Amino acid sequence: MAGISGLTSTWDYSSLFSSLSSSGSNSSTSSTGSSMYLSDYASIKNGSYSKLLKAYYAKNDTSSTAKTSDEIEESAKTNSTISTDAKALKSSADALIATGSNSVFNMKEMKDENGNKKTDYDYDAIYKAVKSFADNYNNLVSSAGDSDSNSVLRKTLSITNGTKKNANLLSQVGVSIGEDNKLTVDEKTLKAANINDLKALFSGVGSYAYNVSSTASMINSAATNEIQKLNTYTSTGAYSYSASVGKIYDGAI
Repeated sequence: MAGISGLTSTWDYSSLFSSLSSSGSNSSTSSTGSSMYLSDYASIKNGSYSKLLKAYYAKNDTSSTAKTSDEIEESAKTNSTISTDAKALKSSADALIATGSNSVFNMKEMKDENGNKKTDYDYDAIYKAVKSFADNYNNLVSSAGDSDSNSVLRKTLSITNGTKKNANLLSQVGVSIGEDNKLTVDEKTLKAANINDLKALFSGVGSYAYNVSSTASMINSAATNEIQKLNTYTSTGAYSYSASVGKIYDGAI
């Protein structure tokens, strides 16, 4: 799978699957539920969702046999990359949401093009921080798409869903979402953007960047957990630990 695509309207995609099994509600609740299901169904019918959904169900097949040693090592490497990318994304998101003296959104004294002093926001620094965030976001979207973990896939869906929910405001500050769910930052548009729009997206608790940071942390945990599980008993009763996988795991945490 080349990458992650599409999401539902909530940060936790797993609610879609759990809700489908509920029953016995009254007519009012049933009507509301039906409306929600139709909305979810319409989202799933969108072509951009198909790859991830197929991967989710394929990787949720419990009838698969135990992995070979090569498959175990490959899975460990994949999840190690995901862990690294998730930590990098969290770090860049945290740099944006930082408050106090470390905030990139603090006003500072600078010089204009004529050499005159002025107090303003450092749009160069803001652009660099957002660009770093976008680059790390794109890396995680790519690597997570190759995961063999349902947990990693669901949580990455959650991140891309949150991004799509903020698509309009992101576009206003120069951040566009491609068909592959990768982010592109237009420097000129971002530097001319309304500072309040930038702050709403990237600054402080509850912002878009804050939610990405939180979910990236969960993806990191899910990926390292997958590596740890590779060094346990397989479905045939054999112990799957190998020195190479152990080294990968040690480096991932």
